[in-house]
Amino acid sequence: WIGFEGVSDEALCRLMQDGNVDAGDELARRSIILVRRRARALLAGGLEIDDLAQEGMLGLIDAMKAYRPDRGASFRTFAYR
Repeated sequence: WIGFEGVSDEALCRLMQDGNVDAGDELARRSIILVRRRARALLAGGLEIDDLAQEGMLGLIDAMKAYRPDRGASFRTFAYR
């Protein structure tokens, strides 16, 4: 196991984009609370929180692939949108 303590989300995202699966796993682990909060805020009639959270995790993976730090936003801000 590779430890990522003290490594920023932005650095983890760059590592993941360079093919480091462990970095992507760590960033997903760190972001699950953000995803669940966002899913809870968007909860609509007939949908389950777990279904929305699962969709949110898919969106998070897309954000990890598309994030560009040179655009001035933190990873969390980018992923939240």
